[in-house]
Amino acid sequence: MCMDYDKLVKEFGAERFEVMPDELKDLRMAKYIVSHRDFLSISKKPFAIVSGRGPSGKFHLGHLATFMFVKQMQDKYKCRVFIPFSNDEKFLLRGISFEDAQNYAMDNLLDIIALGFDPELTDIIIDLYNLPQDLYNLAIRVSRKITYSTVKALLGFTSETNIGLSFYSAMQVAHILYPTMKYGLPSVVIVAIDQDPFIRLTRDIAEKLGYHKPGALHLGYIPSLQGEQKMSSSSPYSAIFTTDDPETVKKKVMNAFTGGRETLSLQKEKGGNPSICSVYAYLDLFGADTEQIKKDCVAGKRMCGDCKKELITLLNAFLDEHRRKREKSKNLVRKFLK
Repeated sequence: MCMDYDKLVKEFGAERFEVMPDELKDLRMAKYIVSHRDFLSISKKPFAIVSGRGPSGKFHLGHLATFMFVKQMQDKYKCRVFIPFSNDEKFLLRGISFEDAQNYAMDNLLDIIALGFDPELTDIIIDLYNLPQDLYNLAIRVSRKITYSTVKALLGFTSETNIGLSFYSAMQVAHILYPTMKYGLPSVVIVAIDQDPFIRLTRDIAEKLGYHKPGALHLGYIPSLQGEQKMSSSSPYSAIFTTDDPETVKKKVMNAFTGGRETLSLQKEKGGNPSICSVYAYLDLFGADTEQIKKDCVAGKRMCGDCKKELITLLNAFLDEHRRKREKSKNLVRKFLK
């Protein structure tokens, strides 16, 4: 199902950028920024970024692209980054075992560290591993400001919902406010736009606790290889995972949805449609010369097989380097899990 971003922006009362800020427009994920909350005012002074991970499986390139953007933001603004791993929520919601909730978090952590975050400016907390007392205390303070009726309306809880999920709402608000409490810095949350209800809840509670309201940068979804709007860890052929070997990458890309015509002759005659092509989206995201690719595709001078072969080469080179950095990250875990 296609997500109507304009409808969500209007429904949530978020803002579009009339002009993309200079600091953002050159970042690779800038075109996926759908809207924001108070970013222009908050970013004029020191601020912190909050962008979490709910680990319930392997890390795919959609996850990785978000944290690549967060890392670029850290480099651009020299800002502190807080990355909370909500494996407690995944244990409560997804029905995965306690052990898997821990293992997925530790595995995903290596992918994030491999991107080169500054350990002096980066706090990573895994809720079921190194949750600090002051964060838990903040969650308790938050919980007294949230009624069950609010949580029920926000998340659609029923009488069958376990009580752990009710409290997790307070924990998520605490995640967002933690840099504000600890460092006195307003937070900018980098999150998919459909998660904005949590931002609005946190903004309401921040005022009650005397904290600066958090801002947000809302991101759209990188398309699935199967032509759907969103990748899924539970659908292996919808995404490329960071642990996929070269042959698996090749197989997935060769079966990917494109904007090509039904036949080769029609492609040459009428050209393709890059705007709906998952292969083109990945080429664009990972640094190919998509301006020329688009011209050639629309003109019928480039076939889908050409783009797929280029993407396979590009992704396998990228993943080979990422896996080397990921292996080295095993020696850096203690620097980040302070």
